[in-house]
Amino acid sequence: MSRTSSDWPPGPSVMAARMRAHDWSCTPLGPTEGWSVELKAATMLVLDTGFPAALVWGEQLTTIYNDGFIAILGNKPEALGRSFASIWEEVWEEIGPIARRAYAGEATFIEDFPLMLHRSGQLEQAWFTFSYSPVRAADGSIAGMIDIVTETTASMLARQAVSESEERYRTVFEAMGEGFCLVELVEQAPGAPIDFLYLDANRAFAEKTGVQDVVGKTIRQVFSGEPAAPFDAYVAVLRTGQPLRVVYSMATQNRLLDVRAFRVGGPGSRRLAVLFEDITEHRAAEEALRRSEQRHRAMLEAKVRERTAELQASRDLLQGTMDASTDLIQVFEAVRDEEGEIVDFCWLLNNHSSENRYGDLRGQRLLERNPGVVEEGIFDTLKEVTTTGQPRQNERHYVHEQYDGWFLQTVVKLNDGVATTSRDISAWKAAQEEVFRLRDEAAQALLRESEERFSRFGEASQDILWMRDAETLQWQYLTPAFETIYGLTREEAMAGDNFQSWLELIVPEDRNVAAENTDRVRGGEHAGFEYRIRRPADGAIRWLRHTDFPIFDEAGKVTLIGGIGEDITEAKLNQERLEASEERLRSATEVGRLGLWDWNVLTGEIHWSDEHFRMEGYAVGEVTPSYDAWLARIHPDDLVATEMALLNAQEARTEYDHEFRTVHPDGSIHWLHGRGRFFYDEAGEAVRMTGANVDMTERREWGERQQILVAELQHRTRNLMAVVRSMADKTMRRASDLSDFSEKFRDRLEALARVQGLLSRLDEHDRVAFDEMIHTELTALGAAEGAAERVTLDGPEGVKLRSSTVQTLALAMHELATNAAKYGALRQPGGRLHISWRLESGGEGGQPWLHIDWRERGVAMPGPDSPPQGTGQGRELIERALPYQLKAKTAFKLLCDGVHCMISIPVSVYANGGTNSGANGGDRQYAT
Repeated sequence: MSRTSSDWPPGPSVMAARMRAHDWSCTPLGPTEGWSVELKAATMLVLDTGFPAALVWGEQLTTIYNDGFIAILGNKPEALGRSFASIWEEVWEEIGPIARRAYAGEATFIEDFPLMLHRSGQLEQAWFTFSYSPVRAADGSIAGMIDIVTETTASMLARQAVSESEERYRTVFEAMGEGFCLVELVEQAPGAPIDFLYLDANRAFAEKTGVQDVVGKTIRQVFSGEPAAPFDAYVAVLRTGQPLRVVYSMATQNRLLDVRAFRVGGPGSRRLAVLFEDITEHRAAEEALRRSEQRHRAMLEAKVRERTAELQASRDLLQGTMDASTDLIQVFEAVRDEEGEIVDFCWLLNNHSSENRYGDLRGQRLLERNPGVVEEGIFDTLKEVTTTGQPRQNERHYVHEQYDGWFLQTVVKLNDGVATTSRDISAWKAAQEEVFRLRDEAAQALLRESEERFSRFGEASQDILWMRDAETLQWQYLTPAFETIYGLTREEAMAGDNFQSWLELIVPEDRNVAAENTDRVRGGEHAGFEYRIRRPADGAIRWLRHTDFPIFDEAGKVTLIGGIGEDITEAKLNQERLEASEERLRSATEVGRLGLWDWNVLTGEIHWSDEHFRMEGYAVGEVTPSYDAWLARIHPDDLVATEMALLNAQEARTEYDHEFRTVHPDGSIHWLHGRGRFFYDEAGEAVRMTGANVDMTERREWGERQQILVAELQHRTRNLMAVVRSMADKTMRRASDLSDFSEKFRDRLEALARVQGLLSRLDEHDRVAFDEMIHTELTALGAAEGAAERVTLDGPEGVKLRSSTVQTLALAMHELATNAAKYGALRQPGGRLHISWRLESGGEGGQPWLHIDWRERGVAMPGPDSPPQGTGQGRELIERALPYQLKAKTAFKLLCDGVHCMISIPVSVYANGGTNSGANGGDRQYAT
């Protein structure tokens, strides 16, 4: 008979195949046939886990691992079946204590743990995130541990690169001349005032505000003595993405700041970048001019009121007052047509100043004398005041008829006409223009200085700063960062139709996004979008995030569009890695069939994994996860104990570890083992709890089944001991000496062992077949070695025997076969052995009977005076033990040409389809 290789563990994975081929007998675990249920279950869990994982078992730390763990080992020697400590001997000083904690029952989770490993031919630095979880045997003891590990070397190296990049950014950031800070909206309780936390600030921020060390503080903490900052406007910037520009007054520093705020990131971002300049001196000049104008206007208004009062008192008093004024004072009466419309004005009065300049104008028409009043809008103003009664004051630049200069004219209603006061302000306007010129020169100087700082900032920035002509879309400005990111020189990029050339650098799938957002900015909107480019030099794909904005002229027309392009390739790659890591974690959770939960104790909000829904008996998403939904499925008998276990874990600050039953809608009972822990705030109040459920139903069923099997084993052992004792007694009575006893007893024990071998491979629902028992016995006696042609078997296959029948019947067949091998048909050259059997379905008592016919022929039998062959124990077993123990009918005859034995025994009604029937078998020679 050929030996077949083990088919455990199942599965197509590389490590499953290696385990099947591995010689486990040379390891502390021994052959897989003898492995415990817990060891096999833990092994299958590790092999099926999507994450790199290893199982460490027993005191010798024997190691089993899955396909994902191969990459963790690198070029280390084959580790399957070796001690975990020897595999990682170079770092055992670091990880050994963690493993010992797992063997003490403590689960450990560590992120980004640094280790120096020998796995690539030389010492290398690596980082890992891993967990060591104890694995318990059926009695609750720690049998081993599971190591689930993810290598984080690449992400740690990426973080170091980011740190170096941030240091370069910090150098440019601190060199900025404008004050700059980065703030983040603070989470507040409902009704609490809005506030922002300082995340970063440059040196210029401290110089311009006089405040140091603001990072980590809020705006309200830093500027508690200042007027309220525009918090609502800042929140609006976060919500809409539209930049804010506002002038802020610092009372403590007596300074005015021109503040600009921009949202950092896309919709949902909570961060603002704030840039500001000191405009205190600029505003002081404007305020001085405004106060001068107010004083002048107030003086004129006062004089007009004085003159008007005098005119109302008396014409003579009015004339005297008018004459005393150096201003030009004139009184007009409206001239109307037949429909009552004002068509002209007529002079009624002029003061001396007016007459000295223009002569006596009384009685003359305004439009005849000064037709230019229509073009300048003076005539319309006089009509409006006459009609509405509302006084007007305007500065006029009159360049018509006999006058060329500026004057300030005040017009008030007087009866059906108006009175005007005009003051020559040509000199004052000239002075004002000089002030404006000086102001513009100062503004231009500040603008040039700001542009120079912007240019320096752009040259040093790692982001691309650019401007395009809004009409032609041609680039007018590009910073050096363009060359680094795009792999093109600025001269190449700005040549020809550079907008179309830029679009061609963008991957085809993203070109519409770029073009559409450019059109939005040309229309006056701000736009933020992401796209990919393919570098022409090396074909590399780079991700960019653009923030584009319109630049308006004085008339409100978009003349330029500007933007900032940020290279986000690394961020995108990190995001993809994170998503892949989260997917692996989700897959591991699903494969491991863990029912996870995350409970916010303060709000009552709970999140369940998909497997948790199924463990509780719900379809995924069928209910909103809640404490009540969890309680609703707990078995009534376990409800109080389960709630008390949860409460005790919370109050004692210990791990929640409890088994309980759940009742599913179909009435089925499922055992769950829940483990979790609480997290507490500074006041010691529980704020959160996370944990996982494992379905223990199958393990409990296996445990119960194991108890049944143990009881069955004890029963069979007692029966076997009784058979051995009886067999020993009978062999001893008939043995001639100790050597004879030893030989016969050994043979019978081997026959009994063969029967036990058959029985041990069966479960409680199977039985030993008669033909299988005969094959086993004949093979053991060498019937297949030179004598197979003399043996014929004839009978149906698969006739099942009762377990209680097998041992005694097998011993009887052994006695017949042994006698035939020593003296009879299997010994003598001319002998033939024919064994036939048949199944009678309706025999005595209405139950099936098996009829066995053992017939030897061609045997030279001894004479009557010859000594007996054998001990006679086999005949006694057949003629006495079988009828007594098995209710069998037997006949044993020594014929002239050989032994003829007939045995009929009742068999079980137990076979495929519910009957003990096998396929009818014809005559055949016995073979292995």
